[in-house]
Parts: sequence; structure tokens; C-alpha cells
Amino acid sequence: MENNQIANKIRRKVLTMLYENQKCHLGSNMSVIEILTSLYFGVMKENDIFISSKGHCAATLYAILEEKGIIKDADKYFKQHNLISHEVPGVLFSGGSLGQGLSVACGMALAKKKETKWKCLECGTIRSGQYCFCCPNRTATKGFQKIIPRVFCLLGDGELQEGNVWEAVMFAAHHKLDNLTAIVDYNGLQAFGETNKVMRIYPIINRFLSFDWSGFQTVGHSIPHIQNVLKAQYKEQPHVVVCRTIKGKGVPAFEDKLESHYLNINKKQYEKAIRINSD
Repeated sequence: MENNQIANKIRRKVLTMLYENQKCHLGSNMSVIEILTSLYFGVMKENDIFISSKGHCAATLYAILEEKGIIKDADKYFKQHNLISHEVPGVLFSGGSLGQGLSVACGMALAKKKETKWKCLECGTIRSGQYCFCCPNRTATKGFQKIIPRVFCLLGDGELQEGNVWEAVMFAAHHKLDNLTAIVDYNGLQAFGETNKVMRIYPIINRFLSFDWSGFQTVGHSIPHIQNVLKAQYKEQPHVVVCRTIKGKGVPAFEDKLESHYLNINKKQYEKAIRINSD
């Protein structure tokens, strides 16, 4: 199945979860579907870490984890935890109190840089030293490759108004966390209005660059574009990808509307959205 088909499948799954449970935050879930599909189906490797500081997109994350085979019943977990919870398999950090996730991601990225792991290029085994029990004389004839897992952290644009985020931004640059990538869901709306009118944060990319990060802004609903910029790494610099998205993407009655943060989807809106997002 191609990534765009996976994204459509995830969107239908999330719509059904929100409709059947009559839960809100539809807009926040719809805007990150291509971002998380890009990450989990083409960018993240086995030992990489994902942290969602944006806790409102639980339905999308659980649907992704189900599609990856990490959990079996996204609906069950969503009924129990409609904000992202570490009690769900595959989730390391509970979201909801905004502005905390990037600090956690910084700590994990720093720890992973200090922790030395080696991959045997002969058999692919990962160990803590340059030896391999699978190979003759414990020596890989093709050598070893140092493994430093990457850490990805998703943030909402309104969340960038939290001071704790910018402490983490400074920390990451100071410690040269080039295995850390922050992803900003730039949909332009937050709980109380247009993000830039509540408190001006744009241009987002320039603010990160001024703290000695590398980064790009891209189209947040184009999987090839997202994957291209997420794969980039720059030596001794943390990386940011600002994804320009549409809140409520794929649901005409909710697209780019503040109400998509609060309102539940009704039957007519749900059925129309399912038709639109069919393969």
C-alpha cells in the first residue's frame, strides 16, 4: 500500500473513532495525519524515538500504531485515553500539558548520543561494543557502524508560545543535538483564535534558525516533501521541520475553522468526509 493510501486509511479510521465516541479535537488530528504517516512509514528506523508534545492528536497516533502492528485495538485505547498517554504501547510520553515534550525529547536525544551502540555490518546485530557473537572470532569482517538513534518531537504552533519550549531549543543547540528533529504542525489556529493574533510567533523557521538550529518549512500534507526534509541531518545542529498544514484537513465543514478544535462531527459531516477520503 502506498503512503497516500495509508494516510487516507488513517484519516477514515480517525474520523470513525471521533464520530463513534463523539470526541472533539478533530482539527488537531486531521492536520497531522500526513506528518505521522511520513514518519512511521518511511523515515523512522527501528531504534528511533517519537515524542508527541501535542497531546490532542491521540486518535491519529493510535491509528498509526495500529497500522504499524504495535497495538491491536486503537479504538479501545482511544476510549480509555483521548489525550496521548504513555499507558498505550508504543507511546513514551503523555501529552496534554503543552510545552513539555521538547524538553523530554532533548533529554532522550542527549542520552542516546552518550550511549554507544554498534551495528555489525556482517549480520546486522546491534551491540554495546565492537564485537559480535554471531561472527567468527566475534569480529565482523565488514566492520561496525556506530548507531545513534534519532529523536523526533511533534509540536503544535500555538504551543510555541510556551517559554519552556525555548529553553529546550537553547539546550538542544548548546549540546549540539544533531539527532533531534522538532516538527511543528503550523495550522495557524489554536484554542482561542488565530495563533499569530493570540501571540505572534511567525516566522517560526527564523526563530529556530536564530538559536543555531537547521531547518526547513514544507507543505504539511505532501508526504514526499515531508519525508525529504525529515531525512535531513546537519552535523552538530538540531533540526526543525515546519509543516504548513490545514486544521481539519479532509473534512470540508471543519477545514481551517476554529470550531474544529471543539465541535464533534455529526452523521452527515462524517459520511461526506468518509466519501471524500476514500481511495
